[in-house]
Amino acid sequence: MPGVALALEGWATVGAAVLLAAILGLAGLAAHWRRACAGAGVHAFLGGALAVGLLWAARADLGHGIALQLLGVPLLALALGPALAMWAASLAAAVAAVLLEQPPATAIWSALVLGITPAALADLARRAVAQWLPAHLFIYILGAGFFGAGAAAILANLLAAALAVWAGVPGAAGAFDQALPFVLLIGFGEATLTGMLLTLLVVYLPERVATFEDTHYFRRR
Repeated sequence: MPGVALALEGWATVGAAVLLAAILGLAGLAAHWRRACAGAGVHAFLGGALAVGLLWAARADLGHGIALQLLGVPLLALALGPALAMWAASLAAAVAAVLLEQPPATAIWSALVLGITPAALADLARRAVAQWLPAHLFIYILGAGFFGAGAAAILANLLAAALAVWAGVPGAAGAFDQALPFVLLIGFGEATLTGMLLTLLVVYLPERVATFEDTHYFRRR
């Protein structure tokens, strides 16, 4: 989001940095750091952050401050939990900014819009699935891993594009209209990728999926 960062430099970026720090502070209090730092947990956390950072560096730049990209954050939110996912996504934003030689302000806005937002949305979808739908493994994977991840990616990419329009980036309004069909394709790709990887994790490494509770999904009826 370099175009947005340039258009909203100054107090807007300072406010975004304060907001990001506040959210990460609250997330840090809620995060299960002992789980993240024990054994393979630290590898999952740092590896996830690096993988998402590399994923963000490979994006489709439409110009005029608008770019579309797979996020990988919904999978982090499901595997690590939303609090740790927000920290990992913020590290990923820094990694992507370094790889793309972008200013620090870009990392701040990317962490907020493409990291914090989809992590919160993915967790909200997961909670809704657990609360309102039957406790079934297929529903968890399809509801939280597929539809929840796709919706989170669509909304996050739309928010990033809308922010470019609101910031007054030249040509952003026209590019926003052209980007709408591709946002849906990105959402489908995110849903498919997250659903497949979540399925593999649940089958082979269920202990590494923080939001998956076998006592809930495999309880006796």
